[in-house]
Amino acid sequence: MAAEANDDAHADINAYYLGVKAVCKKVVLQVEYIDAWNNSDAEATAAGDLIRSGCVVLASNTDLDAVMQMAENAKESGKCVYAVGRNSDMRQMAGKAALTSVVSVWSVYYTELFDAKLNGRYMEQNWNGGYAQGAVTISTLGKSASSGTGDRVKKTEEKIKKEETDCIFFNTCAGRNSGIRKRTGAIAYTGAFRLTNIGNIPIIILI
Repeated sequence: MAAEANDDAHADINAYYLGVKAVCKKVVLQVEYIDAWNNSDAEATAAGDLIRSGCVVLASNTDLDAVMQMAENAKESGKCVYAVGRNSDMRQMAGKAALTSVVSVWSVYYTELFDAKLNGRYMEQNWNGGYAQGAVTISTLGKSASSGTGDRVKKTEEKIKKEETDCIFFNTCAGRNSGIRKRTGAIAYTGAFRLTNIGNIPIIILI
């Protein structure tokens, strides 16, 4: 689920799809845009629609936790539903359903920002930081994560940090829904992508 159809959301969608596909080749990605960042009712409604359509793992590009709560409610009712949180560790909101959360480590940015200010150093306005800088990570895995997941995650993180993986950053081109098509009111990935580079950063563009 995403608040808006923008580059930020598309980057998350691309990365999420490719990550899931690495362990589930037959994955089908369905996206609901709710046109709001802080509307828990809209989030809950969209999450409910996704669960009823058969989605088993939910994730969101929004600022609230309604998706996690809906996944937890579904899990407690006996359904096979899990969720991945965003921005902070959301295991406390979905103890049974949460697999992990993508965590933004803002202290890395603020440390560099204040260091630059104090030492008269210019700092790029559009700052990007990733695994190598410790600016983004994932939380401790939830109780529902499969055995062996932790070891695989650790190996993948090490590859990302060493830039030994084929793609360490995912983005779209000029904000277009590249490689995504309309299907019965939802969005589905069609399977085509290309690998390119921005500077020394490999990116994937869905086409």
